[in-house]
Amino acid sequence: MERMKRLGFLEVHELFLETGGPLYIGGGGPLDRRHWLGRPEGLALIDEGALGRQLLATGLLESWQGHLAAGGSAEAFLASHPDLGPVANLIKRVLPVDGAVAVHRVHPFLRSPAGQPYVPGTTLKGALRQVLLVYFLNEMPEVDKEGWRSRLRQAYTDGDRSAFSAGMEALQVDILHKLHLHTAEVASSLNDLMRAFSISDSDPLGTGDTVAVRRRLVHREGVLNAPDIYEVLPPGTQIRFTLRIDIPLMNRGGLMLTVLNEALQLAQLMQERVFWEKIPTPDRAPVDLRDLYLYLGGGSGFVNKSLVYALFDDAEARDLTNALLAAEPTYDPALGQAVAPYMRPTILAEGQSYDWGKCRITIHY
Repeated sequence: MERMKRLGFLEVHELFLETGGPLYIGGGGPLDRRHWLGRPEGLALIDEGALGRQLLATGLLESWQGHLAAGGSAEAFLASHPDLGPVANLIKRVLPVDGAVAVHRVHPFLRSPAGQPYVPGTTLKGALRQVLLVYFLNEMPEVDKEGWRSRLRQAYTDGDRSAFSAGMEALQVDILHKLHLHTAEVASSLNDLMRAFSISDSDPLGTGDTVAVRRRLVHREGVLNAPDIYEVLPPGTQIRFTLRIDIPLMNRGGLMLTVLNEALQLAQLMQERVFWEKIPTPDRAPVDLRDLYLYLGGGSGFVNKSLVYALFDDAEARDLTNALLAAEPTYDPALGQAVAPYMRPTILAEGQSYDWGKCRITIHY
């Protein structure tokens, strides 16, 4: 494919992601010991379709359901029912996992019906939406920003989480439907900035391109190693998408690709200033701020889902974030006095710490 071509009123570009850290896109689950068999080479994930057919054919479906209801494992059931046939026929793939380490749950990566991992275009577009929201909010007149701050502060003071969420949603609609037009006309979904471009699902990746890792949560007080296993695309993976731009809508919204580049740079600087500078990570892999980075995928960080840090100063944003997360059973606001949320997900590989969900983005013009 050419780097860029025109199809009538559309521009078609190649868009590439290179993972700078582990990328996790959830594909169902999490899975527990009802869904795998322990093997010397790792965890053999059960093909539920194949197992279901065999259970029906052998009349063992009710026995299987009763076994699971009693807290039994797939390993024990298959070992006691050889009439289900060769176990190899019930396995869809093996995740290489150190057999000496206990596994609590497994979070599999999203795969196509053909079994190939891929990244949905909607995942990438959603991450870009957040980046553009922050960028255009930064361009909002200060008097308008203060109006939104007052509305959100009131909801926070009243302890009304639903009103706070509704206010944040209304702010996003205002930005995407009106602000980028630099006009006072009524907000309308017809003006939605995100209608100007679409992103295809990624090209399918190889069936063996994923690896199994444990998340390493770093914070100012130390490191917490999470017990779950995640199936991820490792650092250095190349992922290709097709970006289609509706030129009339793009021009109406003022969304030139140079604006997208500026928005990505702003988001990257915000991540560094708000979080990484306040969470010492001496073994962190080098970051080149001249590159354009995007954080996406499951578990990549609260900041990608909120405009709080873009709207309020750091201290007030920190306090609001602590209050919003206080309902989480494992969240400790006492640790969030310097930065909130106070933990950043990473993995440790070959002596270096890699940021969870971090990807370098390149658009071929």
